[in-house]
Amino acid sequence: MTPNFRLQLLFFRDNVPDEQEVLDTVSQWSEVESVYLARRTAASERANQWTRDPLNMLPFGRMAVDFRDHMPHQDQTRWLSQAFDASAYICRSRWPLPPPLNPGETFAGTLQLCCFRRLADLSDADLKTRWLDQHTPVALETQSTQGYVQNLVWLADFPHFDGIVEEYFLPESATSVEHFFDAVGDVDKLKANVARMTGSTARFLDLDGTEVIHLTDTRLI
Repeated sequence: MTPNFRLQLLFFRDNVPDEQEVLDTVSQWSEVESVYLARRTAASERANQWTRDPLNMLPFGRMAVDFRDHMPHQDQTRWLSQAFDASAYICRSRWPLPPPLNPGETFAGTLQLCCFRRLADLSDADLKTRWLDQHTPVALETQSTQGYVQNLVWLADFPHFDGIVEEYFLPESATSVEHFFDAVGDVDKLKANVARMTGSTARFLDLDGTEVIHLTDTRLI
């Protein structure tokens, strides 16, 4: 069973902690289900063609802490945010395609971290319908996604985001549009997949408020 609640810590300065520091900090809480730590590496920098930074707030890394059966407490969130000097986002989490990582493993490809703001006139209900219900199959059918986690932000730090998307891609997708959109050697399929994907995201996502970065992700617990 995948966790329902995820605490996202985003590092907007070059202050991403090391793995042992994270383990020493979160191991005190028995209700923690899993912990992931992602950072910029030489491997992830190969995917810089996918980077978007309209807000000039591109994360250097992210730490994700999953809780078994309850939303993280605000005092836990505040303590972790201060301990790691990071921005904190309490999220309701959905896992349409769980990442293929066991504890101690680093994903061979890249994690595409997309932090977005919704369209200005979109209600909570419409965001959930257009993103979590209608867009999910589009994303999985038009890309070579290896893992897919959707995080609906319930409580946001600065900068504000409404959603955080985590998508895992194999190394070939870092530099190949055809691999990324699952259309190797098929120009018509590539055009169709790009059009379908961009048309779907345009129904809920504000491009001027969307940050995208590729990172290297490791599951610690």
